Amino acid sequence: MHNLNCRNDSGRKYRAIIAEDEAPLAHVLAKALNELWPDLELVKICSDGNEALSLLQTESLDIAFLDISMPYKTGIEVARQCLAEKIPTLLVLVTAYPDYALQAFEFNVCDYLVKPLCRERLAETIKRLQERLQSPSTDTDLKQHLQFLAVQKGAVNRLISVDDVCYFASDQKYVQVVTKDDSYLISKTLAELEKELDDKQFWRVHRSSIVNIRQIEQSRKTLTGRLELTMKECQDHLTVSRKYLHLFKAM
Repeated sequence: MHNLNCRNDSGRKYRAIIAEDEAPLAHVLAKALNELWPDLELVKICSDGNEALSLLQTESLDIAFLDISMPYKTGIEVARQCLAEKIPTLLVLVTAYPDYALQAFEFNVCDYLVKPLCRERLAETIKRLQERLQSPSTDTDLKQHLQFLAVQKGAVNRLISVDDVCYFASDQKYVQVVTKDDSYLISKTLAELEKELDDKQFWRVHRSSIVNIRQIEQSRKTLTGRLELTMKECQDHLTVSRKYLHLFKAM
């Protein structure tokens, strides 16, 4: 796996902390970060939530990896305080229990990692962090868009990134979430999703579908004059209704 290097425009290294009360787990994460992102400066490994919050309040930090279960303050409590104080540090929650990561949605957390650490998943997190660092939010971008979805397949609960969604399609009472690997049903409506998703990335193209425009492979006109979209990873075809054709004039 290639190193994922990224510096800001000033040339300085991005600065991060790890907050993890179990030293062996903190060491594993620190070692993986050093190998995958050698330009990242690891300022400190904190052993509890109070120490992590103090550093976030006093140091200029770009990223914090926060274990959810820590002494004094949990990762969730630290994230809540960061949001209240408008601390701009990007936060990644680390947990042994995926269901707990659902709480991250309330605090605009950038990503979450599940123990035991998976290097491929960490690489995805690093890529997401680098994209956020290279395109920092302005005051007009402070609206918290939906970043993850809680989905269920049989008895298994999962969290999936909205970036992995090809499209959403209404299915009577439910909405079908289609990814490259699978599909799921959620109880949200398309109208609710349209309000929560980033409208720069997700477009309503039909009364029954919303697409991730990053997942569009190509568009073509049909014999009936309609526009048909072919999705990259799931290879499905979606029709754009006339009401939304104007969205694609610049594409």
